[in-house]
Amino acid sequence: DDGVLRVERRDGRLVEVPEADVVAAKVVAPEVSAEDMQAVAERGWPPHETAPLGGWTLRWSGGVTGRANSVRVAGSPGMPLPEALTAVERWYAERGGPALMQMPVPSAYDAALEGAGWAVARRTVLRTAPTQVLLDAAARPPAEDLHVVRMDEPSPELLELVDPGLDPVALARILTGPAERVFVEVRDPRGGLLGTGRASATSAASGRWAGVTSIATVPEARRRGIASLVMAELARWSLEHDCPRTYLQSLGANEPAGALYAFCREVDDVVDEVS
Repeated sequence: DDGVLRVERRDGRLVEVPEADVVAAKVVAPEVSAEDMQAVAERGWPPHETAPLGGWTLRWSGGVTGRANSVRVAGSPGMPLPEALTAVERWYAERGGPALMQMPVPSAYDAALEGAGWAVARRTVLRTAPTQVLLDAAARPPAEDLHVVRMDEPSPELLELVDPGLDPVALARILTGPAERVFVEVRDPRGGLLGTGRASATSAASGRWAGVTSIATVPEARRRGIASLVMAELARWSLEHDCPRTYLQSLGANEPAGALYAFCREVDDVVDEVS
């Protein structure tokens, strides 16, 4: 932009290089693949039960959320695809749930799955950003007297706001799965809950990552900067826990989330497919 190339270092810092100083460039493979990021994200949203199927991972959490109740597709299942799909369908039928598969877009299995009668159920966008950039973009002083609170466990109000349609016990089990996590609430001077968020930290081959989830604002408090306030506090916590990079996932159709996360870089799409 404006004659300046901005390069992200491995530690998350951005370095500016004048365009006039660039004499050559080449395209290189991503340091972190879509499949790598799905594995990182799984650690931040851990399922209750897993089973391997070659390079795939079957996941089950009592039907609470798609991410924790789908097959994470990575590499080969170690058998012909028709046999793998039969094994997947049998495994989920034994648990009383639908067979779902989560995979990057595009996938080597797209045509074969479509031919076998599988269809896309929903698309989730996964974005990443240097955590310091996230903090700089989200941090701004609130226009009113608000209280930002960090917690180790989710409150009943937080669980209700995140998704009132889910079993709160099962949801809490997923949210508290990572050993390193934080819950953030923003409350008004009278103690009323205005917004929430949650972050977790994990180590992977590609380094330390923070994952942001469960950003929610009560309807009457929207467009007051509550979500940005939550995001900034989660980014501070992430930096304190040595996570130079942060990822987040949101449904592709979630327009408010897309606007909030516009400063993050979209790295890959993830598709849940249902039989």
